[in-house]
Amino acid sequence: MLLRLLLVFAMVAPLLVPFPVRSDSCVCGQPGSPYEELHKSTLVFRGIAKSMKDHDERRWVSVEFAVLSVWKGTVAKTITVDTTEGGCGYSFVEGTEYIVYAEDETLYVTHCSRTSPIAKAGTDLAELGQGAMIDYGGDPPTPYDPADRTPLSETTWLIPIVAALIASIVGLIWFIAKRLAPRLS
Repeated sequence: MLLRLLLVFAMVAPLLVPFPVRSDSCVCGQPGSPYEELHKSTLVFRGIAKSMKDHDERRWVSVEFAVLSVWKGTVAKTITVDTTEGGCGYSFVEGTEYIVYAEDETLYVTHCSRTSPIAKAGTDLAELGQGAMIDYGGDPPTPYDPADRTPLSETTWLIPIVAALIASIVGLIWFIAKRLAPRLS
């Protein structure tokens, strides 16, 4: 009886593992042109995501940037913006350079804005120009090489799947070995 119970558990366990699901319940239209979004936003800057602080309540994330240039808002070497995980939030990756369009006094960033990695922001840079450059005295911060990093959030969902798969295989092997043991002796 115990053997059957273990077998059923090994087969059902992978189905019980919670999988992270991104809920894109946020509905937004196409953002306006860079110039239109510049005037709608509270803060628009170019910077490198240096650190992220996850606040457990409401899946809130604060992202600190090393600022390279500013088009609108406070000119500072570091700026912190807020977003959420999933939903309307924007998924930043540490070490990546972005053009960021933040809204309200809370400096909230959504995936509905024109915020994007600098590699995809050619239109924005062409239309907005250079912006107010931050003086780092000849030693500006540099982004990480994306080839050297895989964001943990892109691979962590594999861990429970692999663990459940291994548990299922071990359970199946154990079950088969138990079944064959009496026949082989």
